[in-house]
Amino acid sequence: MTQEKIKPYEGIDIWHMICHIAKSWWKMLIAMVIFAVLLGGLSYYKNAKGLAAAAAAKEEAEEKQEEALSRILEVNEEEILAQSGLNEKAADEVLYYANKYYYNKKQYERQNNYLKESILMQMDPNNVWTTTLYYDLWVPKEAGEEKTAEPAFAASYIAKISNETVYDEIAKELGADIDSGYFAEVITGSCLDRISETGDITVISTNKEDMKIVIRYTDRAGCEKIAGILKEKINASGQTVTEEVGPHTLTLVGEQTEQRSDGELLNEQKNQISALGALSDNVINARTNIETSEEAVFYQLIEYYEARDAKKITAIKSAVAEEENNENADAPQSAGNASDANTSNAKEAVKPRVSKKYVALGLFLGIFVIGAWEACRYFFSNALKQRKDLEEGYGLNTYDKEDRAVISMVLQNKCRKNGWKKLYAVSSLGRDAVEEVCGELKPEGLQLVKSTESPLKDEGELTKLMETDGVILSEKLNASSHKEIAKLLELCRELEKPVICALVTEK
Repeated sequence: MTQEKIKPYEGIDIWHMICHIAKSWWKMLIAMVIFAVLLGGLSYYKNAKGLAAAAAAKEEAEEKQEEALSRILEVNEEEILAQSGLNEKAADEVLYYANKYYYNKKQYERQNNYLKESILMQMDPNNVWTTTLYYDLWVPKEAGEEKTAEPAFAASYIAKISNETVYDEIAKELGADIDSGYFAEVITGSCLDRISETGDITVISTNKEDMKIVIRYTDRAGCEKIAGILKEKINASGQTVTEEVGPHTLTLVGEQTEQRSDGELLNEQKNQISALGALSDNVINARTNIETSEEAVFYQLIEYYEARDAKKITAIKSAVAEEENNENADAPQSAGNASDANTSNAKEAVKPRVSKKYVALGLFLGIFVIGAWEACRYFFSNALKQRKDLEEGYGLNTYDKEDRAVISMVLQNKCRKNGWKKLYAVSSLGRDAVEEVCGELKPEGLQLVKSTESPLKDEGELTKLMETDGVILSEKLNASSHKEIAKLLELCRELEKPVICALVTEK
């Protein structure tokens, strides 16, 4: 009966493959850097290209708008009415209602934006948070006695906390758009009359409060943040107020934070909404009073007013920008001025940026590409990957080449037991592998013949194999081919030459 031919080992160890891939971490690191730089550069290029296109589109739109405005403004009010063919009475009537319509329309838009953005309109009158700061303000007399504080002192302090710097600081702290237009809705200050106001104050038992700061906001945290900023500003303003108004003493004597209903706030909101409705009525009435035959002239006048105001706004912006550029050019370029100039330029032009998402994608792509490449190499490789492939696939005993003492003892015992005197060392990789693995192996009492070529290719080596008693296989991991190993083992089996063991080393 013919024996089954030895087949190349085809097993795959998933864990070993994962470990093999992990050993390529330095390749992954290089790939991550390369892909991150490439994709980051790509995102920078796309962003720069998009900004350039947006800037070009904006410039083109501005040019078209400028041309359109210039074309509309070629004819003024008098010429529009003169070209309309209307009599004097009808022309005056159209002019009156056009001005009324345009004025009220602009006021309506401003009021509508106010209702959307105002802090006052965002508050709930039934649950408004209020923080009140009470200050005791004393002014010494010449004779050493004290007199009631004058309103000028309180007015000076209130002026110090009602400026753009304080607005910006509070807006930044709260993350809300609190500008000077809405500031009085959030913070109000007053100078108290000791006698008339005493009964209204419930927090402080004394009647010495001369200045009161009231803060209204949508939540408690906001009230407390604003109060903290204002107290710092008031304390820091003491010396300046003294220089402006005179000697005095200011002391914080009470602070109250509470959530309450505010009927006054509700009335203020109703008044603002009512004002919007009145403006809307004025806009509608002005338009409905125009006859059908006068509509073309009416809307031409409105178009003229829109163009006129747009032209004014553009001219103002251009003048301001030119003035800032001139100031930056004339000012000495100190560190502070250079910083201001850079800030101004940053506002005018947005610089291209690198997308963090693209960089992260590049890092991930570097890991994925190298991992996939190494996995494919491992999966499709026919090379010997680990020692147990020889043990499980071909049933061979395997040893590391460093275990020379163990190998010599095994060979001596087997040869003594079987009466072998001569062994043949061979490798599927050829002479170099045999010399590297078995070069220093010299078992006592045995003759070790080392092959210089594969017996499958050289007749002389085949003759050497036939003259020996047993075979030692010498292979390298990740280099020796399973196909060649199977051929050698099949040849040894056909010649009835036992393969005693396999010596394995790393590539």
